[in-house]
Amino acid sequence: GRRTGAGPRRRGRRVGELVRARADVVDDSAATLRRVERDLHDGTQARLIMVAMTLARAEEQLADPDKAERARQLVSDALANTKDTLTELRDLVRGIRPPALDLGLVPAVQTLVARNPIPVELVDDIAVRPSLGVETLAYFCVAELLANVSRHSGATQATVRLHSDADELRIAVADNGSGGVEPANGSGLTGLADRLRMVDGRLDIDGPPGGPTTVTAVVPSGVQR
Repeated sequence: GRRTGAGPRRRGRRVGELVRARADVVDDSAATLRRVERDLHDGTQARLIMVAMTLARAEEQLADPDKAERARQLVSDALANTKDTLTELRDLVRGIRPPALDLGLVPAVQTLVARNPIPVELVDDIAVRPSLGVETLAYFCVAELLANVSRHSGATQATVRLHSDADELRIAVADNGSGGVEPANGSGLTGLADRLRMVDGRLDIDGPPGGPTTVTAVVPSGVQR
């Protein structure tokens, strides 16, 4: 009898360890994102300081009529540097945590829906806001699934459904396309499934040949209790 009880206790401890490990992964990811954002801010600030110094030199050159051409060149260099910095900053920040997520997952997904080349209906049921890391993962999950619909399905319409509670966040993307979706056929779903598994999530595909297709991502919400 004692051995029978030991097994469930060990399993219970293991489940607890996995839950804690999952929470640590999500929290560490969020902390890493914040650190990278600070690093980007500092790097961008350094580049903008260089722009300011270049403009200051241009201002000095403008005081001498004979150096006007040099001043124009300095201003041109500063303008080009500013444009490059802004482009780099937008691209990097968009790849880390979209600013739209500051307002929550639903407004952020609304921006994805609005930009999608085919009509998309958004149905949301967000009872509990997920953690920072889970929201970010969910945003890129929706982006990947919508891109997949647009690239591969031949669909003319799609629906995104979001549901969250204290336990999990569920994302379902359905389309009226041709179906036959397989993770290994270049759809990008294999990488998405791998990312979800890292935080104890899963990806379910219901896409028979001829369609319609529904791809569902489920991930723990990461909410601390």
